[in-house]
Amino acid sequence: MRKDWLRPNWKSYSKIKIGEAEEAPDFIKALEDDYAPMSYYMTDHGIIDRFFPKELVSEDLSLEQVLAILGLLSIKRTQSDFLYYTETRPSNPLFEKPIVDIGGEMYQVFEVKQVIHAVAKLLERICAAEKKSKDKYVGLKGDLLEDRIESLFRTFLGADCKIFRSYYVDGREQDILILWKDTAFIVEAKGYNIREPMRDPDKAFVVIKDNFNVSIGYGYEQARRLEKKFDDQVVLVITNKKGIVLEEVNTTGYEAFSIIVNLESFGQVQTDLMTLLKRSSDDDVFPWAVKLDDLEIFLLTMIAQKRQPTELIDFLKMREELHGKLICSDELEVCGAFLAGHLKLKRILHANRIVTTHDMGDTFDKQYQKGMGFKNEKMLAEKTSGKYLFW
Repeated sequence: MRKDWLRPNWKSYSKIKIGEAEEAPDFIKALEDDYAPMSYYMTDHGIIDRFFPKELVSEDLSLEQVLAILGLLSIKRTQSDFLYYTETRPSNPLFEKPIVDIGGEMYQVFEVKQVIHAVAKLLERICAAEKKSKDKYVGLKGDLLEDRIESLFRTFLGADCKIFRSYYVDGREQDILILWKDTAFIVEAKGYNIREPMRDPDKAFVVIKDNFNVSIGYGYEQARRLEKKFDDQVVLVITNKKGIVLEEVNTTGYEAFSIIVNLESFGQVQTDLMTLLKRSSDDDVFPWAVKLDDLEIFLLTMIAQKRQPTELIDFLKMREELHGKLICSDELEVCGAFLAGHLKLKRILHANRIVTTHDMGDTFDKQYQKGMGFKNEKMLAEKTSGKYLFW
């Protein structure tokens, strides 16, 4: 631990007091200054996430503003009906207020990323408080989601791809169509917020199923009606909202893949769609349902590893065959196993069950340490210097 990162009064952030025994040899006593910070941290992990409000004051943020923000995001320890730590309401107050006032004008954060989630949820509630602002927010959220998807595919596929957005076919709106050589990627973007399932098992399944149907299920219906035109090899007439023809695509020779991109993950019922997805026919292939963040990590890693678009096509073909066989709650385990060569189509076709493990996603952790390729990537200099450990 670098001493220049420590605050001058860093020991005052913990009630724990550490020192060496009087009978300890002199060379042990001499090590105290170097090893004390790590010793304190190992004994009291929370020390690195404690702060006084005045420490957050800057030219852009006054003490009054800091205290106002803490008033929205912090709580004091009180008696409550808290039982399930994963339950957001009404049990777990840390979901919406993840900062705790521990007294003495000091505050404690338990999980830094939860602060980010809480801020996002707070801002979303404010933006959606009125119908007019909610409609505007939902529309902008959808546009930004499609922006990221389009940017990822343009970077990965290069100049050879043609992309249509918010286009119409047969008078019905579709999200994104990407044509690359003789391949069509039919993408439906869903920014739907998943409602937390209830603790009652009977009611919980109903909520999960409803969540699934209005996002992945509906996205599949939208993508499938377009995919069928490629299957039937009919001319695809693409228009704008006013019905003006933008392009007529001869679908002969195209291979089409449906991709449903949502903001949040459904876990196992998303990685194996056989459980809940209703297909019009058993012969219809499954789409790839993927969380936006996972799609971004996967494609950026493929770009960094100089993978070719044909490998994405191989992945999608392989991915279609996993449904009905897969035990997995994290899509990046599937993606990582594919990149490492552990998941191949021939093996899947002959398997009754495929189980992924957390280490299959290690390739993305390794890539993160080198730099993922995010726009304005944070701590890129530290990642590429080779001087730091990440865990």
